[in-house]
Amino acid sequence: KALKRYLNLREMDIDWETASTAPLDALVSSLSMGLPFDPAEKQALLVAANPAHRFDVLATLLEIDAVQDGDDDGHSMQ
Repeated sequence: KALKRYLNLREMDIDWETASTAPLDALVSSLSMGLPFDPAEKQALLVAANPAHRFDVLATLLEIDAVQDGDDDGHSMQ
């Protein structure tokens, strides 16, 4: 849900069929590289200790960006 909100706010889209069948680690890595995060955010993703931590960082960044853009609807990240 957080990814959909993030992409909608930026008028971006992805191939949802491919995303839904991709292994989670590969999807998180691709999104981490491809989404337009600022350098400090990219660094946080890069230094994540493991794939689970990278997922948590990515989810947090998506939620923070949505809130900063005025989409604070109180929905959960997952």
